[in-house]
Amino acid sequence: MVLAIVKIVSSALIIYVVTETAKRSNFLASVLISLPLVSLISLAWMLIEKKDAIQLAEFSWNVFWLTIPSLAMFIALPLLIKIKVNTVLAIVLSVLLTVGFYFMMIFMLKKFNVKI
Repeated sequence: MVLAIVKIVSSALIIYVVTETAKRSNFLASVLISLPLVSLISLAWMLIEKKDAIQLAEFSWNVFWLTIPSLAMFIALPLLIKIKVNTVLAIVLSVLLTVGFYFMMIFMLKKFNVKI
């Protein structure tokens, strides 16, 4: 139970630091959030919880493949906002597009026998 609380607090702290940094420097906050912090923290927790190297490697492989479709959101969102789509609607549409890209990526990976 203590480990779960530490995980939650550390995750919340990352979000807090990034959002507070964004108030001062949008660029610096973007640099921080673009780092694979969540992946690295997840790997660290997996190590602490005694996951083996094979599980860590599989996790890393899956993150790699699923990062590609997630980029759709960061392309679509600014474009939608630029053409004056309501911000909340732009976020929802960007997320839906990203979900669609996830399904496409999973379909393509299965088609090419890439195991995820």
